Amino acid sequence: MYMNGIDWCAQVIKGPTPVYQEGHEYLGWANYYGTRDALDEAFGWVNAIDPTTGNVAWRYKTSSLPLGAVTATGGGLVITGAIDGNLIVLDAATGAELHKANLGGAIGGGIVTYEVANRQFVAVAAGDNNFTYKTRGDNTIVVLGLP
Repeated sequence: MYMNGIDWCAQVIKGPTPVYQEGHEYLGWANYYGTRDALDEAFGWVNAIDPTTGNVAWRYKTSSLPLGAVTATGGGLVITGAIDGNLIVLDAATGAELHKANLGGAIGGGIVTYEVANRQFVAVAAGDNNFTYKTRGDNTIVVLGLP
């Protein structure tokens, strides 16, 4: 099992109990979403977890927040992306980086793989305008053909 994780510290303050209002966000903290560290201090992890034991098999540290989907292939690849625009391809068994390419926009959406005429392709949603993660860029679908 593979999953991304974000390491971005935030301080949350318990204050007067906020009043729940239907249709509005409710976190129960006095400082809304918390007071976060600077975004450039944040990083992420791609984690491989053995579903039978719950043990972490390997971890790969990313240079920015990995908000892209995690896609595992039958051919032994784990593919994900981060807000710095990097598409990351890892060896599913070891977590070794096999390939990294910058797609020119934050990756915060889906990653799919498919086959046409015996050739494998990877389609990635890149470009994301997000206030929280301070990303900007045109939304595009990038399709890459594997050799």
